[in-house]
Amino acid sequence: MTKTTFTFQELKRTNHREIKEMQDKKFRAFIRYQVWPNHPYYRRLFKENNIDPFNITCIEDWAKYQIPLVRKIDYKDNLASFVLNPSQVDGEDRDPADVIKNLMSFSKAAGYNDLYSFLRNNGARVKLHLGGAKAMERLKKRLTYLYAPLQFWLSSGRASGLPSPVFLTRHDNDLLFKNCVKVGQMAVDAWAHEGWEMVSMNLFPYAPHLGWHAVNLGLRQMSKFYIATSGGGAIPTNKLVDIAGAFKANGFAGMPSYMRNRFFREMADSDYKAQEKVVVLLAGEKIYPRVAEDVVQTLTEKGAKEVRIIGGYASSESKTSFAVQCDYDGPYHNVSPLLMA
Repeated sequence: MTKTTFTFQELKRTNHREIKEMQDKKFRAFIRYQVWPNHPYYRRLFKENNIDPFNITCIEDWAKYQIPLVRKIDYKDNLASFVLNPSQVDGEDRDPADVIKNLMSFSKAAGYNDLYSFLRNNGARVKLHLGGAKAMERLKKRLTYLYAPLQFWLSSGRASGLPSPVFLTRHDNDLLFKNCVKVGQMAVDAWAHEGWEMVSMNLFPYAPHLGWHAVNLGLRQMSKFYIATSGGGAIPTNKLVDIAGAFKANGFAGMPSYMRNRFFREMADSDYKAQEKVVVLLAGEKIYPRVAEDVVQTLTEKGAKEVRIIGGYASSESKTSFAVQCDYDGPYHNVSPLLMA
């Protein structure tokens, strides 16, 4: 069976060249057979800049061909054009057979053999009238899973001036489920081999955006025990500190300004007793050194022996793609391209 992704442990021990080969293979397939035929905005962008998508063979080619980067304002002003739409091309209805053909080409080029076999076998049944009605139902169900929007969340709107909806399919949600835990494991990997287990607390403001949902999914999978809350929401901050103490939380996630100016300040003024090893994930805003220093100082004064401050980076418009540091002084790691599908 062709390998289409790596576990977190495999990522750490696999040769960098092998990882990049898989990444580029999926990237080529995604551009040629998903973006080019199905993405109205990028299809127009490629045409306007005289770019042949089949010349794009690796991620570095994005810079080589000087493909313009898309700004948040571009997304906000062209919402419908950012939804993959296999049923139309250049405003005209596409033949259903071409929809299946494009998806077959994608699955074969990306190495998704199970999907390719499913499409080929059911497509043949439809063509040969061998149980064609049920085969058509199965194909429709799979296409709905891959392309039909299931939900939306909102961007923060701070860069563009207005929150914008971001639509996710069931497939997007499954990718998010896999990606958030793989990225999150980087933050705790330094202690995981020692048998350290996380009792975590989500302190992001509860809202329909990537921050809360991704952290919720990740912590729920990674933690020995998980406390889902909302920083600055229904529960007063002093009560959140009490909850953290009662459940002996040793992992916290939230926005830097709230964490430093409210949660940890409230903690500093309480009789809270910190656990020996604590991980703090900060995301959603720029992390200033003084913020990290103050968080570490508060936890240290409350009894923590080791504190890992980790930064996360994402935008709601990027859907399932986001990154996290392996160390406060280290780079941001994005495993999302390996999940490209």
